[in-house]
Amino acid sequence: MVFDDAATITRIDFQWKKVHRIKWIEASDTLFLWAEMSYRDATGENLTRISQLALTLLSLPHSNADVERIFSHMNIVQIKLRNRLSIRSLNAIMAIKYGP
Repeated sequence: MVFDDAATITRIDFQWKKVHRIKWIEASDTLFLWAEMSYRDATGENLTRISQLALTLLSLPHSNADVERIFSHMNIVQIKLRNRLSIRSLNAIMAIKYGP
């Protein structure tokens, strides 16, 4: 689903303003809330555009692989025998080895 035309964005904006006035049955879990929204709202009208946008955003993969990789490299540089490295020295070694 593409959200790039003005009519769709306007409809999403209208539905977003409407969401706060509705009493939801299952509001404790984010995924269930957006799934419930995709079927209907309290008046029987569905909020498909905003729920599709939210479910699309929730399905995007998020990863901390870059951060984990940096920690792994740092553990390679600062081993138990080199435990007295200052933060400045550690930063310099990391910058030389792996870039700024």
